[in-house]
Amino acid sequence: GASVTEVAEESCARAAAADRNEWIHLIPKNQVLERAEMLEKRAASMSQEQRQQELPLLGTTFAVKDNLMVKDVPSTNAMDLRPPRRAPIAHESAAVVEKLQDHGALVIGKTNLDCAATGLVGVRSPYGACQNSFDREFLSGGSSSGSGVAVALGQVSFSLGTDTAGSGRVPAALNNIVGLKASRGLLSTHGLLPACKSLDCVSIFSLTVLEAQRIMEVAAKASGADPWDRPAKDLAQGPRLPPSGPVNFRFGIPSRPFVDFNSFGSAAQA
Repeated sequence: GASVTEVAEESCARAAAADRNEWIHLIPKNQVLERAEMLEKRAASMSQEQRQQELPLLGTTFAVKDNLMVKDVPSTNAMDLRPPRRAPIAHESAAVVEKLQDHGALVIGKTNLDCAATGLVGVRSPYGACQNSFDREFLSGGSSSGSGVAVALGQVSFSLGTDTAGSGRVPAALNNIVGLKASRGLLSTHGLLPACKSLDCVSIFSLTVLEAQRIMEVAAKASGADPWDRPAKDLAQGPRLPPSGPVNFRFGIPSRPFVDFNSFGSAAQA
């Protein structure tokens, strides 16, 4: 398979060619490749068993919604901090970002969002309306718009968003990918610019459920100054998805009255 450096180069190239307003800030390619080389050297000094335990995400790249901190990278929260204004530089990474990096994943950059993570459409940003991965005329969904589109278009292996009231699940649905919102406190929000502290959750975008589960198991090991943090050992409890996927899977489909959005709110108005 491709080396860590080759994966990083390809991911950087795809992100640099992005044209749907999905990115706010890309980390310089030389910095990403320097980090990739360091990971390759670290992995080379380990046994295969050690690599699986300590670097389970080796060979993956990811994007970070621009309301989560990445050390030494500007953070805007999609506020209008374009020149001549200056976005503040994060002095530390969000707990989940740092944990994912420690386990082998490479950050490529920070993604666009509805300003201050308030919106479900992906168009309320001074950095441009994020466009759907299927059709530019369609909404990308928000507020984690760029994170959803970057994964859907194959620019990164996975991404981080946030979900307070749908911001991680709506972009996933509209771009045909997986959006995982863990229950409150499982993924640390230390290093997140809050929309609503008591409800904010870090979310994960990926191409498959099993990949989202794999990333969540690493991210759940993070901890920080988050009063809602709970032990990651919770993940050791309950049923697991087998590698081949679920044997029996039950899901629900809402009946027509529940998806009749044309008359949404009419009963309340009456």
